[in-house]
Amino acid sequence: MFRFIFLILIGVLGFSFNLIAQGFPNDNSMMDEIIDAEMKQVFFKTIQENPNTTTYDVKYYRLQLNINPAQRFIRGVVTIYFVPNIDLTEIVFDLSNELTVDSLVSNNSGIYSHIGNVIKLNHSFSAGVLDSLSIFYQGIPPQGSGSFVQSTHGNQPIIWTLSEPYGAMEWWPCKQSLTDKADSLDLIITVPEGNRVAGNGILTSTEVANGFATVTWKSRYPIVPYLVAFAVTPYAEISFLSNLQEGDLNVQNYVYKEDSSAVINELLATDTLLRLFDSIVGPYPFMNEKYGHAQFGRGGGMEHQTMSFMNHFRFELNAHELAHQWFGDKITCGSWQDLWLNEGFATYFTGIAYENLRSDSLWQGWKRSVLDKIVSEPGGSVFVLDTLNVPRLFDSRLTYRKGAYVLHMLRHQIGDDAFFSGIQSYIQDPNLAYKTALTDDFFNHMSQNAGWDLSYYKSEWIYGEGYPSFNVQWDQVNNDVDIILSQTTSHLSVDFFHLFVPILFTNSSGDSLIQTVWHASNSQEHRIPVGFKVEQVIIDPNLDLISKGNFSLNTDLITGFSLYPNPTSSIFTVKPGNDFGRLESYTIYSLDGKVVRNELNFDPYQNSKIDVSKLPSGIYIISFKSSSQEIIQKFVVNH
Repeated sequence: MFRFIFLILIGVLGFSFNLIAQGFPNDNSMMDEIIDAEMKQVFFKTIQENPNTTTYDVKYYRLQLNINPAQRFIRGVVTIYFVPNIDLTEIVFDLSNELTVDSLVSNNSGIYSHIGNVIKLNHSFSAGVLDSLSIFYQGIPPQGSGSFVQSTHGNQPIIWTLSEPYGAMEWWPCKQSLTDKADSLDLIITVPEGNRVAGNGILTSTEVANGFATVTWKSRYPIVPYLVAFAVTPYAEISFLSNLQEGDLNVQNYVYKEDSSAVINELLATDTLLRLFDSIVGPYPFMNEKYGHAQFGRGGGMEHQTMSFMNHFRFELNAHELAHQWFGDKITCGSWQDLWLNEGFATYFTGIAYENLRSDSLWQGWKRSVLDKIVSEPGGSVFVLDTLNVPRLFDSRLTYRKGAYVLHMLRHQIGDDAFFSGIQSYIQDPNLAYKTALTDDFFNHMSQNAGWDLSYYKSEWIYGEGYPSFNVQWDQVNNDVDIILSQTTSHLSVDFFHLFVPILFTNSSGDSLIQTVWHASNSQEHRIPVGFKVEQVIIDPNLDLISKGNFSLNTDLITGFSLYPNPTSSIFTVKPGNDFGRLESYTIYSLDGKVVRNELNFDPYQNSKIDVSKLPSGIYIISFKSSSQEIIQKFVVNH
């Protein structure tokens, strides 16, 4: 049983809080909005981490800022506590050169400079000794990148920030690092009275004086700079408690006043999502603080730690940003090349929300739509080779969808128990929790829980490109079905995908059996005890594999007619049965119905070979005609 505490600041009364009765709209189309919005944020970013900042470890940030949402301007002081890893003669921090440093106050005297987006303080710092400095600055943050935005909603001004991946230094001085999380953070922001400030952590005080309000947010969990954020406008607050396995969590939502009555039921769905992820992934990572949302003016959302910024609160966006609190916030990808550890995971656990909270048809529809996008092109790896190519970094097909489906497929390769126990051990690993991880770290946990080495899977599906196309030739002998299973691959980087392949045997009387076979090589033979008359064989009936163009062929129906080897890279041998009659012609079609070859005079008894070496790799249909009948088969060319 869960409890609700509502703080409705604009006096809207008479809502219905029936969560069970509320409808969940079909938000499959939301995925493109989420991805496109995240990509647009960083489209203009070409900078990388400053290598000179690797010489020290940040312990604490305190941001004391003055913000007026009606003016695109920032003024404040940022205090940084840090420990040098080695003896230093200088220390550097990142800050856009479009902002002005008024002064730098340190426990030690020294000369500082601010050139080329870098603040440098020349002074000696001893290894292992905690030190600090304060940077006073002001100015108009750079335009165009979306890291610091001033706009309006309902005739009210708003300022909000969004820093992934390299935008933090565009509005506050910091060590812009993906891997160095500060142990704690204070956001102390002064705004004109009547405004509210959304921020990370827990709200500890609001002090009003002389027409201004000073709001303090404190976070005592490690945080990476790109997840630090604030938003300022005259928000309405809608808050409630979610009863999770470790106690009640405050879910604190800041929404536009003009939207507050319309979004309540959507916000309440957060409770259901929280309890789902809390139970299957592990305890909510920031129980001592909160989870919440702040409405802002950009499409999609952003998973700022403990408070996601949201354009709206519909099911898929809500689930995606919440899942990031575990995957991206608690454990952050340790390299932008491994961004799938953030985005692929958040996308897949959105799918798991469909599986558990929506109808089966919507869950199957979610899988179908994701798969169709993945296999729309033949290549592309989940792992990102060029992190300065922003469209590739945030590629909707690869980083998000393929990353998600690699997880779904892994789940069905090793089983639910091993998969979810692996997820939990990964997210709770003390060497990774509230720190960063790489792909190898994740697969180490999955291998341990699966009971075998998954390096082959990682190599083929994370670093490799493409996907397989499966084909089965089958015939029934009494109560058994003999199958020959083969595959072709869509990209040369992987010549064979090693997988457990589910195959459905069924008939029109309703008999059915799904048998999973280990696929280790082409033309692999299996005898499956079925126990009923089989009429149809379907590969991957529940969409648990990344594949395309799968087909099966009942050799009993071709009257002793055979075409082998299938697939081939060069030549097929044709062997018609005695009762087929004299072959007169054959025609080869592409899958879109175009005639590729038409041979009118073909006598397999004189020359049984068909050369397809000049055809591109792919799946084709061949029609053989005699004077009395026509037989159609599929075949595969794999160079």
